[in-house]
Amino acid sequence: MLWMDPKRIKFCDEKLLKGADFFQQDVRLDPITGEMPTIDVDPDFRNTYSIMGVMQAGDPYSAAVVATIGEENGDSESFLMFMIELVSIDYFNHEDILVLDNCKIHSQGLCDILEDFLWNVTGPDGINPLHVLIVWLPTRSPELNPIELVWNILVQRLKTVDLYDNNRVRRDAAPRIAETILREMAHDHGLMKDLYLKCGYSRNW
Repeated sequence: MLWMDPKRIKFCDEKLLKGADFFQQDVRLDPITGEMPTIDVDPDFRNTYSIMGVMQAGDPYSAAVVATIGEENGDSESFLMFMIELVSIDYFNHEDILVLDNCKIHSQGLCDILEDFLWNVTGPDGINPLHVLIVWLPTRSPELNPIELVWNILVQRLKTVDLYDNNRVRRDAAPRIAETILREMAHDHGLMKDLYLKCGYSRNW
């Protein structure tokens, strides 16, 4: 796959986001009372959210990252709906390459039609099929998928955000702040290019 033009390659994957994953636990004992301060946490903070995202670095007029966040764990139906949404907003160009790992939700269940769908669906011109080719990553090879680095950056940035409101973690803190960070990253094509390079996709830049 390294021979392919990286400007045509889009990478897609999911990330499970837990509020507890970026909860700041470096709380210190009160030096006077010797007690550990308590922080109220909304029950929502314990939920798990599923992020589905896709990234690209070759088209400066298209978002570098597009993502959706839901409370339900990802399944083939939600992934197929995400692909349909990307087609509806003209995120794919003719003869793009979509790189996916071998997660079952990408190829089984309702997604058993995904390859045919992306190959045959009409493109932005309303006439010609998109001919988007899906390339499957080898099993257990996250180092070949730069969107894994997007998720790493997301978690790092989440850990630097003030989540508290009157000593209480804000409701819906995890998804709301994650959405804000991902929207900011959507404009950073330079960052996406750097992530492609880190994964070895350096040809023809």
